[in-house]
Amino acid sequence: SYSKINEIELTGDGGFLLKKLHYDADQEEIKLELAQNQLSGLDIALYNSAGQKVIKKYFDMKSGIRKLNLSLKGISTGIYYLQLNSKNGFLEEKKIFIQN
Repeated sequence: SYSKINEIELTGDGGFLLKKLHYDADQEEIKLELAQNQLSGLDIALYNSAGQKVIKKYFDMKSGIRKLNLSLKGISTGIYYLQLNSKNGFLEEKKIFIQN
């Protein structure tokens, strides 16, 4: 199941709504559910507490709701910052604790 977070919404071209965010320790992945109002791209990056980028992945996004999985295999236990960027700029950053 997903942990509940507040919904974050951007309006205008390329607007996103981050509906759900969940860290699945058993699968070693982050599960996201996003809604978008048009075709666009989404960059997802994971930074460690020292500010070093440890994962970067690009997703093609279609309008509607999309579920994404971001593998964390090989990532050490610690505090990380998950950043989502649309083609139109910064979207959202979440602080998460990963325990693998």
